Amino acid sequence: MDPLSIIGTTTGLAFGTLGFLLQTITALEQAGRDYRNYPGRLGDFKRQLWQCEAQLEDWKTRWDGFSNKTYKAFWGDNYEEIRDWCTDMGKLCDEIRRELRGQGDKRKSGKAKAMMKRAWFVLTMNDPSKNTKARLKANGKVSSVPNGQPITSSERIVPTQKIAFALYKSGRLRQQLDDLSKAIDNLDKFSRMQFRRQQRSNKIDPPTREELRRVERLMTFVDYLTNSAGRVHEVRKCLDLEQKTRLWALELRLPDNEGDAFEWDNMGKINIDFTLHVKDQQSQWTSRRIRTYHLPPSSPDVTLLSKAITEGRFDVKLGSEGKAKQSFGILDPSTGRRSHSYRKLLKDGILRDKEVYKAWESDRANLIFGIVNWTILLWQTNWTTYPCCCSLRFEQVPIIGRQHTLTAVEKDDCHGDLGVQKKLLLLGMTLAELTIACSLQIDETKVGAASESNLQFIMNRGEGEEMISRDRVLQKIRKRSGSNRFTEAIAFCLDNESVANMEDFQAPFIDHYIRHIFEPVREYFEAIIEHRKKSESMLWWKNFLNRSAWPSNTVYDDGS
Repeated sequence: MDPLSIIGTTTGLAFGTLGFLLQTITALEQAGRDYRNYPGRLGDFKRQLWQCEAQLEDWKTRWDGFSNKTYKAFWGDNYEEIRDWCTDMGKLCDEIRRELRGQGDKRKSGKAKAMMKRAWFVLTMNDPSKNTKARLKANGKVSSVPNGQPITSSERIVPTQKIAFALYKSGRLRQQLDDLSKAIDNLDKFSRMQFRRQQRSNKIDPPTREELRRVERLMTFVDYLTNSAGRVHEVRKCLDLEQKTRLWALELRLPDNEGDAFEWDNMGKINIDFTLHVKDQQSQWTSRRIRTYHLPPSSPDVTLLSKAITEGRFDVKLGSEGKAKQSFGILDPSTGRRSHSYRKLLKDGILRDKEVYKAWESDRANLIFGIVNWTILLWQTNWTTYPCCCSLRFEQVPIIGRQHTLTAVEKDDCHGDLGVQKKLLLLGMTLAELTIACSLQIDETKVGAASESNLQFIMNRGEGEEMISRDRVLQKIRKRSGSNRFTEAIAFCLDNESVANMEDFQAPFIDHYIRHIFEPVREYFEAIIEHRKKSESMLWWKNFLNRSAWPSNTVYDDGS
């Protein structure tokens, strides 16, 4: 071999060996420094653990103390995942605390020590002989090493094992604390995100404790009113089986102190009013107005209510006295003539006349506001299964003016199962119809098959049918109402119909509907009423009303 090649090879090996030794020495020096700093790091680890535990405690302080049902309203299908997540983090905190106290799992610690011991010998000894390995395995020490290897006594091996284990434990604790900190951050973000998603809210900030309590109260309110009004509906079903001699309708009175969706959290009592039409043996119809009184936790006495309706006797008239003692009674005066359904009026084109439409303005505002209020309050009941113009009528009521009513199931087949599946869509269609004074129909087989912007309706203005897109409907609404907010409320109903399925309903949706539907509709109603009040004092308006009789006799139904 060429001498220069031999010298080059030898030099390369020497520099390689030197580099390896320098790296090894540097690593050993760093390991030694890390070992000397280990007690101080334990203190840092303890402080990190305290910080993580404080963050976890803050999270628990915000979310603890609710029922499983409430948590499901908070987080939906992710409730169990979040619950298990929190439990696992508590266990990890306990495990780290035991590690810091030196009370970790003995099996894990022993295994870790053995692993680090083997790693240390591989690092510091260059291929020990078989005899050396045997002695290491048997005694954990080396008394003599042949072939010129350095002597390694037990006094040196034990400290090196301690260093190796301390370094292993330090790295393990650091990783555990990093994992714990990230897990707590992710839990906070995920639980907050799921809560906002359930609320259908765009907020990203953590909910306050009062906000969570409000959801809990809302669930209690919705459950109570749904069950209480549902019992009255059962009475209606039983009585209506008797040869269809009774017809019920829900009065859509304007929001007040005893029936306001916006003020649900401040209402101690809720009054629900109905009109009841009864056919006697001579096939003559008589009517009365019934008020049921709902005060948690009690419900109307449905047995007495059924008996009173069957026998045609109401011993209690709900006046200013005795309201707190009675759960139902009659209201004076009774109703008079009933109109045709609004669906018929729209198809006949009666409401399309400009003068009639203008004269109808405040009545239309009352009707729209009443529908929204009671549909939201009674969302989970059969009283509002079909918010549809087929079931809307107005009835003459002496003295107090016309009352608009929603008939519960008079046209229960007009949309098939669409009322249950797409209730919010039906509400939006109804508000749109009343605003543009045109009948709208939709093929339920096409609902959800296309994006919202491609949604198509069949419009009937009293002079034939035509196809019209969702966007054109909204353009007409904006032009007729002059209100962007009101138009957006109807768009919300049309575009978010999938969140309204009764089987997927959650009480927090009510706040969502109030924010996106009720409040814009209330603003629209108040603007119209304010404008009407200003107009009433003007002579031209009085002449206009005298010239445009509303409603004419053609809108009334001859029989109930």
